[in-house]
Amino acid sequence: MFRAWESFPHSKKLVLVLAGLLTLLLFLPKLTKPKESAEYRGVVQSPGGPVENAQVLIQGKGLQVVSDPKGEFLLKNAREGEPLSIAKPGFFIANSQVTREFLRINMRSVPTQDNLDYSWVHPREGEGNCFQCHEKIVEDWERSGHSHSASSRGFKEMFKAREGAGGKPAGWSLSHEYPEGKGVCAACHAPGVKEKDPALEDPTLARGVDGLGVHCDFCHKISGVRKQDAGLTHGRDFFQIQRPGVDQVFFGPIRDASRDDNSFAPVFKESLYCAACHEGTLFGVPVYTTWSEWKESPAAKEGKSCQQCHMAPAGEINFAPGHGGINRRPDAISSHQLLPGGILAMLRLSLRMDVSRETVEGAVRIHAHLTATGVGHRVPTGFIDRHLVLLVEAQDALGKKISSVRGPLLPVHAGQEWHGHPGFLFAKVLQVKGVEGPLPFWTVGPTVKDTRLEPGKPQALEWEFPQGTKQVKLKLIYRKFWKEQEKVKGWPDGDQVVLEKILQ
Repeated sequence: MFRAWESFPHSKKLVLVLAGLLTLLLFLPKLTKPKESAEYRGVVQSPGGPVENAQVLIQGKGLQVVSDPKGEFLLKNAREGEPLSIAKPGFFIANSQVTREFLRINMRSVPTQDNLDYSWVHPREGEGNCFQCHEKIVEDWERSGHSHSASSRGFKEMFKAREGAGGKPAGWSLSHEYPEGKGVCAACHAPGVKEKDPALEDPTLARGVDGLGVHCDFCHKISGVRKQDAGLTHGRDFFQIQRPGVDQVFFGPIRDASRDDNSFAPVFKESLYCAACHEGTLFGVPVYTTWSEWKESPAAKEGKSCQQCHMAPAGEINFAPGHGGINRRPDAISSHQLLPGGILAMLRLSLRMDVSRETVEGAVRIHAHLTATGVGHRVPTGFIDRHLVLLVEAQDALGKKISSVRGPLLPVHAGQEWHGHPGFLFAKVLQVKGVEGPLPFWTVGPTVKDTRLEPGKPQALEWEFPQGTKQVKLKLIYRKFWKEQEKVKGWPDGDQVVLEKILQ
């Protein structure tokens, strides 16, 4: 054969090669054209008849169609044998698989009653606990404030202070100073407590799973909200809770869960879900305003929810590996850390402090611009006592401290040690005529002065120091509680340095 080829003239060889290439090009599209995906039809129904607006998904792929008024659907780009999930609020998620036959999907309604005698599933203990399947999620939750909402020292001793000098409460104590307000706390801090449990009036008595605060099973028994007056109705009283009588049910944001005791609830992706406990006017005082701050923020106007920042995916692809969980996209599984890296890491991500120094006629002027960036609320936010202190310290060439000649000074709220020093307090301060210093939120009839940072709005500050100023240090410190109360209660120093700048 090779000798015959060698006997051909060069021009004929070229023609044959070109003809072969042309033939290959003509047939190549037919050889490489992907096989068209098949179409599959089906109907979604329940004992009550056809189910309209049911979402039909291929598990883990997000491929979705919606059933029509007759409950019928046409599924395209699917392959025989692929697992299906069908979801609609108010129903258990149904699971099936793609087949050549006409698909008939039967959905079960979730019972609407709330079984008050239901026993909560423990995150780690007992049969069927959460940790058995969701190790990473439980570990993340344990590091969050939700798991300590009923047990943290700060909460317990603000609610009911320990005995101090002379047998009196050590510092502020709601249960001693405003006992008629005790019943409001459990709705958020120990929401699983039963109606006749003494812990309903005194959450520090909560034990067992109730003592774990805002635990897994409580959150996943919420199907929606029954109140729209965020801030006035709190915690569990704000929610539509559906504890089962016989068949278990877990509500959540996943539409293609592979278990048949799950139900899709859109509220899990809405900021209104968070408002139940993160918006609260108590005794006429705006103690928690994070949700209303979000409503006024650029983030809300851009359509960003609380969950998009505080439950942002952390790269996990399976939330129940080895226990029936399916692999998903890394951006499909929400994290339960809430404050990844802790509060200090989150503050450093969300705060910018630009400083500069200039000399004017011998005097030293310090300029500071602080901005809250990439956040959907004021900074700091949360419980009313949380605040930031910007402390400005100047010294001469010998290291001797120098006082400012102009600029804002810290009020007594910053603590006796820093009262009158150059600086600025970013806080929500309660004020009553004739009273100086911090006040508890159950104080009757205070006015509120809010100096916290608003998202995207720089706060410009300026100080002037005399000639001879060698160095100026600006230090931004975060505190959960007022320093005066921290000392009276004997708590460890809670100061956390967020940012620090030195100008020479």
